[in-house]
Amino acid sequence: MGRAKSVIFTGDLLTAAEALQFGLVEKVCSSDRLMEETDTLARKIAANGPFAVRACKRAINRGIELSLDDALKLELEEYDRVAHSKDAEEGIAAFLEKRIPTFTGR
Repeated sequence: MGRAKSVIFTGDLLTAAEALQFGLVEKVCSSDRLMEETDTLARKIAANGPFAVRACKRAINRGIELSLDDALKLELEEYDRVAHSKDAEEGIAAFLEKRIPTFTGR
């Protein structure tokens, strides 16, 4: 957050390599590979249960503002929701049946 604030407040420009080094971006690739890399990432995320992905997003987005104790409670609440979801049942069944799961987001 400190680096991000410094860049935003000063208007300093960073190279892609600097942004990666400072943790402001997760990956750097050439412009001719951008769409392929983006598509690969999107497919990887989409292959996961949407219910679980939404729970992770909530835990991260809300948890960042909380104390450690409250963030851990939130994480446990989200885990409990996911663990008792239809998608969790489907994921376990698919694993046991050695097939690709069909998640419904419930």
